[in-house]
Amino acid sequence: MKKYVLLLIIFICLLTAFVIFYEKTRYPEHHFILPIDYLGWVVITFDQPGLPALKKERNKIVYQVPTSDQIKTSSKNISGPIYGYYIDYNGKKNKTHG
Repeated sequence: MKKYVLLLIIFICLLTAFVIFYEKTRYPEHHFILPIDYLGWVVITFDQPGLPALKKERNKIVYQVPTSDQIKTSSKNISGPIYGYYIDYNGKKNKTHG
């Protein structure tokens, strides 16, 4: 009986780990890299043939936001959580608040 309980606990732990991993990697994170004094909207035009794709790093899509506030890319629009970062004058990446 103890053996079955132990196997059930191991199975539940493995299943939980799989579900957490699947949900974490299911949708990529969107990382917006903004100039230090940037304030405003970012306009992104997806699915533009002949334009460069967005940079991917593991499970992250990186948006290097220019001062013109417009990004045009051949990449497709994919759902996922969004994170913003400012690049300070020393080149250090700082997470935005909000």
